[in-house]
Order: sequence, then C-alpha cells, then structure tokens
Amino acid sequence: MTTKASKALLITYALILIWVILFKYPISLQPVLDIMLSENPIRRANWIPFVATLEGTEVLFNLLIYMPLGAFLGMAFPQKKWLFLILYAFIFITVIEILQYVTALGLFDTADIIVNILGVFIGLRIYLSWKKFSSKENLDSILVVLGFVVCAVVVTGALYMAIVRGYHVMPLT
Repeated sequence: MTTKASKALLITYALILIWVILFKYPISLQPVLDIMLSENPIRRANWIPFVATLEGTEVLFNLLIYMPLGAFLGMAFPQKKWLFLILYAFIFITVIEILQYVTALGLFDTADIIVNILGVFIGLRIYLSWKKFSSKENLDSILVVLGFVVCAVVVTGALYMAIVRGYHVMPLT
C-alpha cells in the first residue's frame, strides 16, 4: 500500500513541479498559449552555470522545492540504487529546463539543473538516513501523509499567487 501511495505522491509532486516551474501558476492556459504561439517568442538560455542568473533566495528555493522529490523517489523506488534515482531526477529536471526553452515559458539554465539535482540529492540522502533509524513502513506512511499535505500547501500557495497576487506567466520581454 505504501509503495503505491508513494508512487502516487511522486507523480503528484512531479506534476505540481511542472505546473509551478514551467507554467508559472496560470489559472487559464490562454497566457501560456499566447507566449508559445507568438510570432517571435523569446527563448532564453544560460549555458554557463552560476553566471548572473541565480540569486541566493532562488538557489535556496530551488534546493527546497526539489528536496521532497528526492525523498519521494527513494520512497517510490526503494529497490533502486540512489545513483539511478539521481539519474531519473536529472532527466526529469533537464526535460523541464528544455521545455522552458522550447516553449519560451522560461529560461533554460544549467545552474538550475545543478542546484535542482543537489536538492534532489539532499532530499534523498535525508530520507535514506532517516530510514536507517526508523522502520521503513512507519517512516513512509508518515512521509506520504506529510507529502500530500506539502502538495496541498504548494497548490494552495500557487493558486493564491495566481488569483490574489495576479502572478501568472513570465512576461513576453
């Protein structure tokens, strides 16, 4: 039961990450389509890591938002070695970065990939360390419940940002 719940949590969290990072909280798809279908969409990329892109708060935010993904990967695939889980996360994160560039909905940034992978690694290592000192089933049950609470809080916060604060998608310039 916990493995199925862990996989459902992993998928839910991955979809929330895609929504928050790629689409920037839109309630309507129209702003996203406007950017993607504009005649000259602005595609931006930063190929040199840590050159005038990430600020301290953004680095911290990227670490924090990807740490749960590391824990959820460990919970959902307990039979996999941690290096394979990091590889899965690397592919997922790189696809999101590529989609940001292709759709012109964000900035492809190599520093984001590095920091996000570091966040996944930290989350996975914390989970694996906790697992040594707790019964796996008990820990996973607690984390699944907490994970769904985190997902609900992130969605609520994103909806607040979109509806109340008017923060939708990246500007066209």
